[in-house]
Amino acid sequence: MIDWKRWNTTERRVQSYIQNPAELNTVERCQYYDQQTERYIAELQSEIAEMHEYRAELFARMQQLYSAPYNLKISLKREKRYQDKVFYFLTVEKVFVDGGIDPLLIESTKYTGAERAQAIKDYHAALKAHPGVACEMDIAKGKWER
Repeated sequence: MIDWKRWNTTERRVQSYIQNPAELNTVERCQYYDQQTERYIAELQSEIAEMHEYRAELFARMQQLYSAPYNLKISLKREKRYQDKVFYFLTVEKVFVDGGIDPLLIESTKYTGAERAQAIKDYHAALKAHPGVACEMDIAKGKWER
């Protein structure tokens, strides 16, 4: 079994050095490579068993992700980017109750700075379409902006 407490991610490799049997000239060399091949086969079988366990863990996690409770969140945010370009982003996302699951973006709309009024209008329309949903509007200029 893979020790996930020790690693967050891991790279798995099983390597073997083999030689063409027609080029082996002694019985001892043939026996040596036979022993090496037997060890290699055992490592591969062990790795295959661990990969089957890993697939089972992935399936359990997928079931957990599919059945996790969530709340919707609607947000409108202002971003100032390179060369004084301003954009507004209206997003709808699933925020899972379990803190270990990242929010899932459902819908995102990008508005230019000139479309600010339309972005605010669409934000209020989204709130009206989804009553009781968590919301966030952050469209004020940042402290660092002139």
